[in-house]
Amino acid sequence: MVLRKEKAHMITGALFPAQGISLHEDSEELHQELTKQRLSGVTTPRLQQLVAQYSIPTELHGVEFKDFPQPYITATCALCKPLVKEVLAVYNKGKDAQETGDRVITLCVLFNVETREVCTGLVDVYLESALYLAEHVNNDTLIDGVCGLVINSDECHFQDEWTVDVDLGTKPDVVTPAISDSPTVTVVQVTDLHYDPKYTSGGNAVCGEPTCCRSAQGSPADESSAAGYWGDYRDCDMPLQTVTDMLTHIKQTHQKIDYVYFTGDIIDHGVWETSQEFNTRIIKEVVQEFNDFFGDIPVIFTLGNHEPTPVNMYAPLDVDNANISSKWLFELVADIWPDYLTQEAKETILNGGFYTVKLRDGFRVIVLNNIVCYNSNVWLVYESKDPYGQLKWLAETLLQAEKDGEKVHILQHIPTGSKDCVEVWSREYHKIVDRFENTITAQFNGHTHKDEFQIFYSLDNVTRANNVAFNGGSGTTYSDVNTNYKVYTIDPSTWYALDSESWVFNLTEANLSPDHSPDWFKLYSFRQEYGVKNLLPAQLDSLAHRMAANHTLIQQYQRFYVKVGDPSLENGCNDDCMKSRLCDIVTAESGDSTQCDLFKTEFETALKKEKKNCYLKLGPVNSLTWSDDEVVVFDRPCALRRMYHNNCACFSNCICLCNTVNLQDSISQEVNQPLTNGGTSESPPTDKCTLCVNTVKEVYAVYEANKSRSDLKDAILALCNFYRKYSEVVCAGSINVHLDMIIFFAEHANNDTITRRFCSLYLPSDSCEFEDEWVVDVDLGTKPDVITPSVPGILNESAVIVHVSDLHFDPTYTPGNNAACDAPTCCKEEQGRPTNPSDGAGYWGDYRNCDSPLQLVNNTLQHIKQHHQKIDYVYFTGDFVYHGMWESTKEQHTQIITSIVRAFNETFQGTPVFFALGNHEPVQANAYAPLDVNTNVSTKWLFELVSELWSPYITEDAKQTILQGGFYTVKPRDGFRVIVLNNIVCLNNNYWLAYDSRDPYNQLKWLAETLLLSEREGDKVHILYHVPSGMNNQWGSCLKIWGREFHKIVDRFENIVAAHFTGHTHYDEFHVFYSTENATRANGVSFNGGSGTPFIDVNPNYKTYTVDPASWNVVDSDMWIFNLTDANSKPDQDPDWFKLYSFRDEYGVANLLPAQLDSLAHRMAANHTLLQEYYRFYVKNGDPSLARGCDDACLKEKLCEIVTVESGDLSKCEQLDREFQLGVE
Repeated sequence: MVLRKEKAHMITGALFPAQGISLHEDSEELHQELTKQRLSGVTTPRLQQLVAQYSIPTELHGVEFKDFPQPYITATCALCKPLVKEVLAVYNKGKDAQETGDRVITLCVLFNVETREVCTGLVDVYLESALYLAEHVNNDTLIDGVCGLVINSDECHFQDEWTVDVDLGTKPDVVTPAISDSPTVTVVQVTDLHYDPKYTSGGNAVCGEPTCCRSAQGSPADESSAAGYWGDYRDCDMPLQTVTDMLTHIKQTHQKIDYVYFTGDIIDHGVWETSQEFNTRIIKEVVQEFNDFFGDIPVIFTLGNHEPTPVNMYAPLDVDNANISSKWLFELVADIWPDYLTQEAKETILNGGFYTVKLRDGFRVIVLNNIVCYNSNVWLVYESKDPYGQLKWLAETLLQAEKDGEKVHILQHIPTGSKDCVEVWSREYHKIVDRFENTITAQFNGHTHKDEFQIFYSLDNVTRANNVAFNGGSGTTYSDVNTNYKVYTIDPSTWYALDSESWVFNLTEANLSPDHSPDWFKLYSFRQEYGVKNLLPAQLDSLAHRMAANHTLIQQYQRFYVKVGDPSLENGCNDDCMKSRLCDIVTAESGDSTQCDLFKTEFETALKKEKKNCYLKLGPVNSLTWSDDEVVVFDRPCALRRMYHNNCACFSNCICLCNTVNLQDSISQEVNQPLTNGGTSESPPTDKCTLCVNTVKEVYAVYEANKSRSDLKDAILALCNFYRKYSEVVCAGSINVHLDMIIFFAEHANNDTITRRFCSLYLPSDSCEFEDEWVVDVDLGTKPDVITPSVPGILNESAVIVHVSDLHFDPTYTPGNNAACDAPTCCKEEQGRPTNPSDGAGYWGDYRNCDSPLQLVNNTLQHIKQHHQKIDYVYFTGDFVYHGMWESTKEQHTQIITSIVRAFNETFQGTPVFFALGNHEPVQANAYAPLDVNTNVSTKWLFELVSELWSPYITEDAKQTILQGGFYTVKPRDGFRVIVLNNIVCLNNNYWLAYDSRDPYNQLKWLAETLLLSEREGDKVHILYHVPSGMNNQWGSCLKIWGREFHKIVDRFENIVAAHFTGHTHYDEFHVFYSTENATRANGVSFNGGSGTPFIDVNPNYKTYTVDPASWNVVDSDMWIFNLTDANSKPDQDPDWFKLYSFRDEYGVANLLPAQLDSLAHRMAANHTLLQEYYRFYVKNGDPSLARGCDDACLKEKLCEIVTVESGDLSKCEQLDREFQLGVE
């Protein structure tokens, strides 16, 4: 990897010579003034002036000269030659190495090239090589060559011309590849680890040296300058713990790996203090790590530019000075790289660090050391023609492979189209690749630390793509990127890449939790994200043309290019940046701008067409104006319509998004810095709430313009794609589902208060809190004296209740289909087969984002009926419908709900089944509309449907309340009442709460009145509802005000409410209610039924409760599950259901009354082994969840959930947290 180039583009202004000054004249004068200083020891005023003009800005420390912005790069060229002349003059005078080195340090510090410490270290590392070149290369050639390589600009250009001396033979006819249906091969690519053994968590991340966060760089100036535990976005490399975690994650997550490609750069960026001993130790350590982790899986290693010392410097073989020769490195890796390398491979490694290996019949990997083309490899001044004879060897090896009918992957470190590669080498390489396009099926590289690809084009037909190179990104976060690795799916008949995935974790988030592993996730699948059939050259060429025409698509590419690194996302990508990305993609030969020019023309044409269409469409309405660089700007005040040059995306519907924070990414950020004014033209809004409000206003403004549904739909689709909330298919589907609801809000609720309330629901946080206050308008009467509940030690008679929840039946579930898609739920019929067989959906379900197939639903009900002969009641606590929220229709939901209700009634004939509604039953998931909404977004259809379906066991009065809000009550027998609530009205994802939040449907008032009646009649009560009232997690939260009012009611009626039953979270959990007057006294308990679906990482389950029919208190509960992994291995057999545990036996409680469960919670706080056992049952023994484990933070979270029944009330949570800490100590 080159030293950091990104920050070069943040330097503005002109510290170098003013206009009108001749740089050539300055160069000559500078040489003269430096000579005077050396001879006289006096620094003249003119030299002081020149130094002031040409000194390097401190902000550019660590940036390679060739990556400086203009005008610095031009002026640095003028500076380079007199400095090299001066150094040569000192050396030629007395051949004194010490004197020469001292002079270099003086000049380095004088012109602020780096800090004194770095200058001194660089001289120690490079001096001997420099003096060897001074002895063996003509001085003029050396001066021009060094400056041409290091600066690499139009003014300082390395002059070179040669051809590879090899007969390539006649090129055969081009063969169009035919992809087979064979089982695929999986290749994992890791690159650019830059492991730094000196990395220190909490160290100085702003040190002013080429790499920071190291133990010897002093303390950070403030907390914000401290290095994170897992790495740092700034100029810091990879700590050991991150290297280990990456390899661990790869091995654990990807069960089928055929080959691992490592494309170079093990060593860190501490270029001023490398040594053969240091580099040897680190290379050995990392190679051993790979070998230990991957065992028998072949790992193919490549050399990078940081492996030698000095960095970048691969010396010719005739350089026999052991201190500066590269032979030590070649000998090292020939010895430690894997044993499957042949003797012939080891010989070529010894002769230049390149080799080939035949991994199986018909498939060969060629590994190049293409640092010999790197223009920072100053040994090219000494010998530049095909160093090590490597290109000739490559051509001869490919000729043999062609004869043998082999397909070839080429691995190398530097992308050959990069300006970092010397043009003549790149040109000659391109000739070879073009000649053997039928044989070379893919190339893999690294170096840039970016996730990118390059397309090669035919030398005979510049419009025909004929090869492709994939960049692996980087393990290091240096700089402004997230750690990543990539996984390729390969067709083993052609060895072309069919798909690739990039796996990352967010560094900001990971550093907030140093005590547990980062949360790795698949950032994207190439095929799914870009809509290509495969990753063959023609498909990627077509994609590049689409990117040139669709700038939203290339902005999306930019996100993946920087691996969603937070600082890079904030910096954004303007038009010049997007054109640069496009040119990088289509430039595979350094210095050849043919394709770049063509694609830039396409880009500009699309941009002008976009602006023209925009002007004709909305110009007169919105007072359209143009900014200096012709980006659309709107006059009407709105932070999202102002122009911020580095991060603006303008869509065809004329919305210009110009913000510095990606809304989706900001959701996970713990720290926000809200702006009270919503941003200014100089300072865009940075808090997520303001961004959301402005975005909603933007959507409303589009609709207001002409009440056009299509314009509104286009606008929201552009926003969804820009924020990358979901894939384009899911975005489009979700918009179709929700469009009428959005129009209702635009027409009936378009005001600032409701807009902010909507955003508070969507992005709940302290800075975006839902503002609400009300009380239930009901007289609860006087609370009677509390009667301590009790049950007999031995029950003469008991009632048995079966609890089923969250089936999420997916009628489109297809075994074998893609379980690793990019949609909210996978394994669906239309998602097709996966490229990787391990991603195929199991017969009985899948632990990933997949719901319940029909066979799972049927088998669950059959098992319950067959294994439990005595069942008094069945409770179903909501969520019949699967998670395909983007494709919901009223007809589909009606069919699913009807089929499930009928299946229950047919299975449990004669046994009352009581159903509750879940958040997935409405067409717009979570959205229960107020009764005064009479449009096609009303929820009345659902209430009407279930009031009829549920009728066998409900009264006419119950039907009426269902029609009024989906809640009801029944008396199954004397003295016992069941109350079923629709408490989705408290869920923050129910956006109708922005419109009307005060006791929706008057349900709490009805609850209080029903409980008053029950109290008078002496009834005991079970309450069923879907969402746990204290919930506040990834599944949403219950509004504080609703939770508070509900708690008041159940506290008032604690003598008669015997138990609560819930669902929604898919976990097996319980919650303890406490008296509102005495927070130490438990007075209620809620039981969660888990889920029928394995979505996500849990086993399917149901629960049975043993209940005392005298008090209707719960005495015990059993959890029944089967192991999904085991079941899917035997699709032709029924799953092996078993009782996971009995609550009383497992936890040693007398019964499941509140006091017993409160005591258990305190025992769990003190006994973490007990709490770990609770976690095992909580995830229902789900294999992925058990593998992930539960650390202290997780355990405390579970404990907190048990005692939190009122969202926002953490009083009990804090008490048990203190008890937990005592248990730790």
